[in-house]
Amino acid sequence: AKVIAVQYACTALAIGFVALVLSWMMRLQLAFPDDFAFIDATGYYQFITMHGMIMVIYLLTALFLGGFGNYLIPLMIGARDMVFPYVNMLSYWLYLLAVLVLVASFFAPGGPTGAGWTLYPPQAILSGTPGGREWGILLMLGSLILFIIGFTMGGLNYVVTVLQGRARGMTLMRMPLTV
Repeated sequence: AKVIAVQYACTALAIGFVALVLSWMMRLQLAFPDDFAFIDATGYYQFITMHGMIMVIYLLTALFLGGFGNYLIPLMIGARDMVFPYVNMLSYWLYLLAVLVLVASFFAPGGPTGAGWTLYPPQAILSGTPGGREWGILLMLGSLILFIIGFTMGGLNYVVTVLQGRARGMTLMRMPLTV
């Protein structure tokens, strides 16, 4: 579980660096609009959408749940490992695949979606939305589907580990509140 936790953390920090670069580019464009004219309104919408999705979903969720959860939950309940280690590793590989599909949307025709990080359904598929009628939104939704499947598997593994993998004498009332 600790190795998987480190893999989650490293992958989350790597994709978080992409979001950081997007943030720098958006701020530079706002600070010096004449020098950074290559970022037009369409590109700005795409950058802000990808920055928000990466930071909220792919960085924070993966870092806290995947990284810290895999590392700390077995330690706090006295378990040797997660109850289903193969499911745990499969959830990481699905997360990594989701990140790769997300990164692939940068290279899709029309670029990534520019519907905003909330991806509201009417806005996400309108013809004027950047990446809305092209591969950008499809890759984003595919990436989210993979992410949700992987983290559902990981969450179920956490629940089963907490309920069934506790050390002897570790009752639910003796367990740390963070678990």
